[in-house]
Amino acid sequence: MKAQTYFFLFVFVSIVIFSCKQQSYYEEYNETLLTYPYSDTNAFPVIQKKNDIYPYSRIDGFSHTGEPREWKIVKLENEYIEVYILPEEGGKVWGAIDKTTGKEFIYKNNVVKYRDLAMRGPWTSGGIEFNTGVIGHHPGGAAPVNYKVFTDDDGSAHCVIGGMDLPSHMQWRVDICLPANTAYFETRSSWYNATSFYQPCYYWSNAAVKAAEDLHSYFPGDHWLGHNGMSHPWPVDKQGIDRSWYINSKDLGSSSCHIFGSIDNYYVTYYHDEDFGSGHWSEIFGTPGKKIFLWSQARNGAIWEDLLTDTNGQYVEVQAGRMYNQNSFSSVRTPFKQTDFTPYYSDSWTERWFPVRGTDGVTRVAESGTIHLKFSQDGMNLLFSPIREIDEKMMVAVNGDEISNDLVVMKPSETYNEEFGGITENDKIEVYLGTEKLYSSEDQFILERPDRAEGDASDDPFILAGELEKRRSYERALETYLELLENEQFHLKALERVAELYARRGEIDKALDYTRKVLKVDTYSPGTNFIYGNLQKIKGNLTDAKDGFRWAMRSLEYHSASLQLLSEISLMEGNLEIAQDLAERSLTYNSLNLNSYKIQAIAQRKLGNHRYAEEILRAILEIDPLDHFALFERYLLNPGVGLTTFNNSFKNEMAREEYLELGLFYANLDLHDEAIGVLEQVPDYPAIHYWLAWLNQGDKEKSQGYLETALEASPEFVFPYRTETLEVLDWASKQVPSWKTDYYAALILWNRGRNEEALGLLEKWDEEPQFVPFYYARACLKGLYDDAGLADMQKALAIDPDQWRIYRELADIYNRRNDLQSALEIAEKGHQK
Repeated sequence: MKAQTYFFLFVFVSIVIFSCKQQSYYEEYNETLLTYPYSDTNAFPVIQKKNDIYPYSRIDGFSHTGEPREWKIVKLENEYIEVYILPEEGGKVWGAIDKTTGKEFIYKNNVVKYRDLAMRGPWTSGGIEFNTGVIGHHPGGAAPVNYKVFTDDDGSAHCVIGGMDLPSHMQWRVDICLPANTAYFETRSSWYNATSFYQPCYYWSNAAVKAAEDLHSYFPGDHWLGHNGMSHPWPVDKQGIDRSWYINSKDLGSSSCHIFGSIDNYYVTYYHDEDFGSGHWSEIFGTPGKKIFLWSQARNGAIWEDLLTDTNGQYVEVQAGRMYNQNSFSSVRTPFKQTDFTPYYSDSWTERWFPVRGTDGVTRVAESGTIHLKFSQDGMNLLFSPIREIDEKMMVAVNGDEISNDLVVMKPSETYNEEFGGITENDKIEVYLGTEKLYSSEDQFILERPDRAEGDASDDPFILAGELEKRRSYERALETYLELLENEQFHLKALERVAELYARRGEIDKALDYTRKVLKVDTYSPGTNFIYGNLQKIKGNLTDAKDGFRWAMRSLEYHSASLQLLSEISLMEGNLEIAQDLAERSLTYNSLNLNSYKIQAIAQRKLGNHRYAEEILRAILEIDPLDHFALFERYLLNPGVGLTTFNNSFKNEMAREEYLELGLFYANLDLHDEAIGVLEQVPDYPAIHYWLAWLNQGDKEKSQGYLETALEASPEFVFPYRTETLEVLDWASKQVPSWKTDYYAALILWNRGRNEEALGLLEKWDEEPQFVPFYYARACLKGLYDDAGLADMQKALAIDPDQWRIYRELADIYNRRNDLQSALEIAEKGHQK
């Protein structure tokens, strides 16, 4: 009996140990890292110089001295690899280590050393950053993001990071997932365009690996593209130099090569002296773009080694993206233009990151690992570095004859290494692992896609305007479309685009006029009907809105979004069951349309079907574990429970803007009580207090209290940018005239390209405000280099003679006015500040 007991105890303990080995896990902890901090955030609005990232602010202070700082670290770990994540640093993967060799396969910087390289300034090297928005490096890359850690029933560990790209309102998420029993981790990216407008579609994952002379970059393709879209041979250039070797790039300056010409979706950087490397793989539709960035190996590039790290050495950036290149504006002259993202559309893709061991090079990367067929006079050496546990047959066929089909059982910490005599590179070779094709010499991966344009496409004003629009150069795009329409009044697509651009500006009546110009010619135009429906919905003309959407939905592009918007209207009209049905239909065409789920959840809550509402909320959190709406709705289903969980879900730098985003989602559905409930959670932010004053108009005392709070608050670092807020500010100005209210409205108008209206609001106040950004904004709108603009900048200097930015601006103004003596004098004064 005792022996039997010991036997079962042994089996139980063995099962527990085995189970532990199968499980990936996460750990959250604080670690002190030497940090070279950033500081000196600019209180001036960036609209004049970087309107495409407003309402973010510039940061201009960078330290040459490090100091210890505690950072929140999330570590994902299994038997084979460790992954480190910094949720307070844009959510970037900080580094990844292969436990078998102890080597980093993602460069891990031992210091946090900020330098002025990103769209708003601070940037750190190392790890993997996730770039969204309109161009890298993303404005939120050096700030905290929302995140959640958990494990799944399949044994995987997750850290989901994400936030909102403020200018576009785009919701982005990255699920950093470490499956059990694997030597890879995945980054599962998802986007949701929660607006009725097209938005720029930009994504690149930017990973770092260490630089070394033996580094060999295996990137499939036969050409590389520059930022300008021009095509060049790869890997051997016109001079006969193989540029895939780091050592062969010493004669280059800092360089960006977007490798192009293959449908194979992988890259590997390999260190031949170490027989070790780092790999990346994605699905065929995932990240077709591949890029290598090298700092110059001359002094002008080598200085960045000291600027960005202390002891870790130089690095190389290897990137994967949703487009073939990170296109500069001059790329419009080539086939490689900017792309956009459809209204209310969602997208997702997965990337894998893994170490490569013992293959002495790369022939190809398949889903299960990296294969290298190495030929010599003795035959073929087949080397395979798996990224998962293998228990399958490896079949090798040569010239149609199977020569090997042996069972292979191995861990991802091992390398398959077999010799096959008498085989040459000229033979037809196939290698299968189970049913997965690892390699076939018959496969064709090189593309025939055109890589050069005939003529200059930017000569076509419609193409040029479209490119400007996709880059958030909305004013120039509108001007270009309008110039085109002077010559082609029935260019229906240009009329449609003008309508959307006026809608972006908040000029609803102008936008409607342009939709009518199209509908008078083509009453069934799907895109125009979609814009028309949205405009009528904004104006409260719900009958006409429904008419627009019922025609827009005839196009697959707008089908899900139109059904979603029809369901929103039904909710607003109190037709809850119809709202539920339309939202459900919307999901049959876009199963990830989060707004349709949200309408369903609200409808079920209002119908009293709390169990069904909870099921929908669970579905939302399955899609997006960071969704604030689902947590707030749970609180509404069970008041008194869940409010702390809801508030704790806001971890990012711009949390107040995310509260406002959710509050306005409810407000735009005429659900004012819910909107107030959300916005009341934010203690100090004038933009929210204006909204609370407006939403509480039925309670005069409460409304007045919120308005007074908004007016008493400091306007420093308050950058309103939502078009909907203009109506609220206009109402507030009529209640209690204030320069602050008009300043906030002017910022929105200025950001939207309505400069004359913005200036008109600021000119009402002459020299009453004692607030430097007010005069900076007014000077920009008047014209910085004109006398009136100069006078406002001098007034700003009188208010704050210690603000170095004013001296810099004044020096530039005097220089451009050719008043060099004044420029020199003011620059010398500013240098002392």
